[in-house]
Amino acid sequence: MFSIHTTPKVFINDNNFEPFEEAISKVPGVCVLGWDKIPYLASILSGVHSKDYYLGCPAYHAFTGRNGLWAYAKGQSMVLFARNPTNLEQIMFYPQIGEAFPNLALEIINTMLPPAGGYQFSRIEKSQAELLAASMNKKVSGYSYHVIDEPELDWRFPVHTVSTQDLLNPVGKRFKSFRQHLNVVDENRIKIYDLDPRRDIQEVMGVIESWACRKSEIPALSEMIDIYVSLLKIMHHPGLSLKGLKFYLDNELVAFEVWAMPPKGKKTANSLAGFSKTHIRGFSEFQHYTICKVLHEQGIEKICLGGSEIEGLDNFKRKMNPVESLELRSVAVIS
Repeated sequence: MFSIHTTPKVFINDNNFEPFEEAISKVPGVCVLGWDKIPYLASILSGVHSKDYYLGCPAYHAFTGRNGLWAYAKGQSMVLFARNPTNLEQIMFYPQIGEAFPNLALEIINTMLPPAGGYQFSRIEKSQAELLAASMNKKVSGYSYHVIDEPELDWRFPVHTVSTQDLLNPVGKRFKSFRQHLNVVDENRIKIYDLDPRRDIQEVMGVIESWACRKSEIPALSEMIDIYVSLLKIMHHPGLSLKGLKFYLDNELVAFEVWAMPPKGKKTANSLAGFSKTHIRGFSEFQHYTICKVLHEQGIEKICLGGSEIEGLDNFKRKMNPVESLELRSVAVIS
């Protein structure tokens, strides 16, 4: 049974507007998953078994929910929900944990006045999305539910998981492109060190800023900096088991990678972020080869690379011949 201690207040959905944070805190069973609740989040998610490995990764939820993350527990069920990082006025619900019924997200939707950006159901397996939407459309509600291709977030393209063993020994025709790119990298020019979020934050931010200033098509620089500052901040939390590497080319920091280690007994890590400001052929392949080497030496068999927002990144992940790929959808909530 899930247990969250909250102040026992009843929220009545009337015509008086309240900010979402204030209103949701009045729903019995709802808990704000702030810094102090990370160990609880990690404990709950350690028992999650899903084809979408990110759903069981507390670091993913902490990072994606950096602008607001909540849990609603009732009986044998729990649902996590967060502010959409690309639309802070929208609340997105993740697939329910534990028993499927009652639908806890619907309870919140039918109790709360909607936020300005509305609601969305996120990271829904493609095979289940239509059934979920049809089921919710049968409920008495002032909303309708429609399956959509995710327009912006990291499951617009499939979630790919690769074998660490395969990338250490990329043999055969299917790894030809990856192997050819990897073989042109001059490792004598590269130095690799562990990433320390406290010690390295200024250096890492400097690299990102120098790269971003030359890119006219990226989002505002301040927004990009905030994203990586948030990532380095959550690396401080021991309950999230985040690790990272930084890569120097000719003694200049040019790239870094951050991933979440799996809980004890599991064999799949989750990649959270990667960055490279060099366009040297094969360097991105080398970064992933290095991660897999580090993980394989620790007995980790796979790493989930996540999905992608753009086709080019998806094509790069496919080059590593995933052992698992999962298509996800979103379900829009239309008032």
